[in-house]
Formats: sequence, structure tokens, C-alpha cells
Amino acid sequence: MEISQVAVLRDKLVEAVKDEPVGHEVFQRLIQESEQVLELTDEDVAHFVDVCIPSVTRWRTGKSTPHPFVRSLVCRTILEHIQQKVL
Repeated sequence: MEISQVAVLRDKLVEAVKDEPVGHEVFQRLIQESEQVLELTDEDVAHFVDVCIPSVTRWRTGKSTPHPFVRSLVCRTILEHIQQKVL
């Protein structure tokens, strides 16, 4: 995990939650990038946000997207994880 990539991801998440609601495509990219940069699995993300693993898989692949309010909460939760565990 490269700290500079984590910092860039953090900045993207901060911007995304400022621009509520988070768009479908932006949300999908943020899930993909979060998993890649933070070395997370769909299971990890599902655990953080208290949803089932298939939901996260559908979000990551673009097959579905949660309600705009939930998208914002997911982004905030990942952002909290970064702030508490990584940086």
C-alpha cells in the first residue's frame, strides 16, 4: 500500500462526499480504487458498511448502485477507515 496513492484516494473520497449525491460511475470507480489501493476485498468492504458481499460485488462491477444516500455513507465509511487505520 503506497501512502501517496492512499492520499489521492482520500482526496477523491472527500470530494465525492462534498458533491452529494455521489454519481453511479464515480461510486463504482471509488469502490474499485478503494479495494485496489487499500488492498481490500469485497468481503472487507461489506463488513465495513454492513451489507452482503454480493452487493459490494455488484457495486464494484457496475451491475447496481445503492441509493444516493447509501453511496455517500459508503464513501464516508471508507474515508473513516483510511483516517483511522492507514494515515
